[in-house]
Amino acid sequence: MSAATSFTDALVHSLLAGGVGTGIGALPVMLVRRIGLRLESALAGFSAGVMLAASFVALLLPAFELARHAGGSAATWPVLVGVAFGGAAIAVAHRWMPHEHFVRRRVHHGPTSLSRVWLLTIALALHNVPEGFAVGVAVASGDAQIGWPVTASIGAQNVPEGLIVAVAFVAAGYRKRTAFLVTL
Repeated sequence: MSAATSFTDALVHSLLAGGVGTGIGALPVMLVRRIGLRLESALAGFSAGVMLAASFVALLLPAFELARHAGGSAATWPVLVGVAFGGAAIAVAHRWMPHEHFVRRRVHHGPTSLSRVWLLTIALALHNVPEGFAVGVAVASGDAQIGWPVTASIGAQNVPEGLIVAVAFVAAGYRKRTAFLVTL
């Protein structure tokens, strides 16, 4: 496979995983008349549960399994280091990025004019960067048995992300079409 073909395939897979997944997730907001606090809370809880389950079942457990098959228990260290690095990145972001603790108060260092819905959207968009890398690396391996399952896993995990972002925009008073397009 040439480098250009590999790049094109990786780009197509990333667009499928990201764009189609979040787009499918955003579609339900087009079907409801109004999103009240109760429905918003239920959809947020559902989305969070699906994303958490997908993180473990579709991403982390297969990573440990692949590492174990590749080189025994010693090969699991890169996965553990990756998880630790991710946790450290979240801790740094929590410390230095404007955000809100909904029970207490706004936590930030300096003024911010970003609303909660935009902070949520930016956070999910930022976390899609490593997902795109994962899809790109899987596809660039040239093995369809790796590329397609990773694409499908990331795409499935992006469906509830699209739902929660679109719901947040509609609940914040944005038009349904705007919510869908921003989410997509």
